[in-house]
Amino acid sequence: MLDGFVSAKSVKELRDPIEWLTLGELIEVVTSAKFDNLGLLPIFWTKFAQDVVPVRNRLSHMRHFKHVDRGVVRMWVSQIARVLN
Repeated sequence: MLDGFVSAKSVKELRDPIEWLTLGELIEVVTSAKFDNLGLLPIFWTKFAQDVVPVRNRLSHMRHFKHVDRGVVRMWVSQIARVLN
């Protein structure tokens, strides 16, 4: 079983473990006590999850996008960039 074999010779060659998390898991990390919602109100992340997770799921499962999906994602990219910069 070579598919589980890690051929990395140094830590620098390993993928960032955060890339292995699902969007739902990333939201859990952000809203955990350790990261304290990144200083935002919890409702921000609740609304983000309600709006973006369904779009992510449609993309992930190769379903048709809804007409408004692109606008929803663009709005959230803008919102997150604004509040975290």
